Amino acid sequence: RDRRSQPGMMESVAQGQRDRRSQPGVMESVAQGQRDRRSQPGVKEGEAARAQQKRQDKRRDEFEQRMRVNETLPTASAFPTPQDLAGFEQWPNIAVAALWESTGIARYRRHEDISDPDVRESYVKEIDAAVVTDDILQRCVSAYVDRTSNKRTLASCASCGIRDVDREYRQDLPLSELHDSCVELTRVERDAYFAFGAYRSCYSRYESRHEGHVFYLHPDLVYVKPNENAIDVEMTTLCLPCLNVIEKLETDKKPALSIAAGHDYGHPSRAPCTYDGYRGLPSLHLFEKMVLQRVV
Repeated sequence: RDRRSQPGMMESVAQGQRDRRSQPGVMESVAQGQRDRRSQPGVKEGEAARAQQKRQDKRRDEFEQRMRVNETLPTASAFPTPQDLAGFEQWPNIAVAALWESTGIARYRRHEDISDPDVRESYVKEIDAAVVTDDILQRCVSAYVDRTSNKRTLASCASCGIRDVDREYRQDLPLSELHDSCVELTRVERDAYFAFGAYRSCYSRYESRHEGHVFYLHPDLVYVKPNENAIDVEMTTLCLPCLNVIEKLETDKKPALSIAAGHDYGHPSRAPCTYDGYRGLPSLHLFEKMVLQRVV
């Protein structure tokens, strides 16, 4: 403190720092050192993790500040939001708020005088409105039965192969609408595919009957069906997530988890060979699968 209090001392120090920074290459060296440190393995990941933790701590502090106004239960106007409930597995206060939200405890525990007849009447109306009536129960059961009925057609996507009752599918899609799309093999891809000869049948590709078109589709999910003019047309079924990508006609973008994106595992039954009188490779038993499967 004594040295810094001498007249002109701080000005000399500041001037020295400015002179050093003005030297050629000094600031470049400092910036390069910072870039080198950030490029080290794990530095960016560590910074991202610290930033994420800082955001979570901030949300927790804001939520606890809101809850501190009422240390027992939140009011109806202060129900926790999804952002408030993030990280409930780490913070006890947020876990309690998640319990209030999932059980409905906070809804009927306002700070009001329960002896007031108007308050009791409002509670009775809210509770009666929340009761599941026979009509609501019947509608829920009927909707569940319709959704899971064994008579319902369960579709599969010819592009990704996913079969899901909750997905929407477009059925009876003519293959002519898939020409020049990301699920049709280009000339180079087609030449490489035919170079495998008879063994190309192991791949999940569909060779169209018309004009030599080949598609990244499960051949078992392509069928022939007459159209309105009684003409046989090659058709298939695609899920909407795959179809939305295909309809953009961008050959560099492939539907996720699709054959075109490289998720092709083939099928041993399509192999052009026979084993004990059966066409294709024999099915593996459990121990053979355990020997051949990848260890992750």
